[in-house]
Parts: sequence; C-alpha cells; structure tokens
Amino acid sequence: MAFAQLALGQISSLRLNANPAQLRDLVRLREERLATSKSEISNLQHSLEAMRAESLTDPLTGLGNRKYFDRMIETAVQTSLANNEPLSLLMVDIDHSSRSTIPTAISRATRCCGWSASR
Repeated sequence: MAFAQLALGQISSLRLNANPAQLRDLVRLREERLATSKSEISNLQHSLEAMRAESLTDPLTGLGNRKYFDRMIETAVQTSLANNEPLSLLMVDIDHSSRSTIPTAISRATRCCGWSASR
C-alpha cells in the first residue's frame, strides 16, 4: 500500500504492525489537515458574522437598517411581555423626506441620518 493512499484516508487496511515512521508521518499529516480545516472553519465563521452585520446595517450611514429595527423591536416586545413591563416607541421624521422628490429625499435622508448618528 502506497503512503499516499494512507494520507488520503484509506487506513482501514492499515495493520497495527505497520512501519512506525509511516504511522508518525500519517499522524502528522492528519494533524496538519485538521489544523487547516479548523483555520478554514474559523475564517468562514468570521466571514459569516461580517455578512450578518452588513445585512443589518445601512452602507451609507452605518446605522441599523429596517431589518435591524424589526429584530430589535421584536426583542423589545418579547422582553416587555416577559417582564410584564410597558413598552413605548417614539418615531421622529428627522429629515422630512416625504416632502421631497425621491433622489432629493434619499440624499437628504442619508446626510441627516449620518449627522444624527455622529451626535
């Protein structure tokens, strides 16, 4: 049996009296593959977290978006119900975007929200 076959995972026919040097090499290769896999999993987890955060944030202002608001209001309602406490919500139109044309409203809203967030 070739050593490459052992390294690829075909160890079922490996005998206990196999060459100790081959066994050490095989263990080393397995440990390297495991370390590589762990690193790849960690990188994927970090990427997933970054994508989750990005999906909840407005790219222009860095503020939470509608999806973020929906999640937070649901959490607040559930907490309020669980603790038998009142919940209030105050919404303010800080940019008066409904009075403008769409392109102007978007530009004004972005500037206004960015300014508000920095305060």
